[in-house]
Amino acid sequence: MINGKTIKGTTLNKKHREYVKKGIYDEIFKELVEKYIEGLDEMRVLHTDTTFVPNKRCKIKGKNKFYKSKNGLKISTLLDDNRVPICTVIKEGNKADCDIFGEFGENRSGKE
Repeated sequence: MINGKTIKGTTLNKKHREYVKKGIYDEIFKELVEKYIEGLDEMRVLHTDTTFVPNKRCKIKGKNKFYKSKNGLKISTLLDDNRVPICTVIKEGNKADCDIFGEFGENRSGKE
């Protein structure tokens, strides 16, 4: 409610789609993570969480021998010791987790 008036769901959905298209959510998330990292004394422990997503039609794909050689991709997230996500990487499904982990440092420093 704003000023005692209910906002229509279609209005909220329209604004949501606009913000996604403009990348507003991404910018807010990046800024929040940067401010969070600046406030830490040091990162003692980092955790990674990786999942394989089967996908036959995706441009980013690779056969994963542990999933019956299915095409797919891997989504990996790096978390700090408070379980706050620092960054997320999407790679080919046949990429080893240790190789993906090395790319987190590149992404944190602003490299693609």
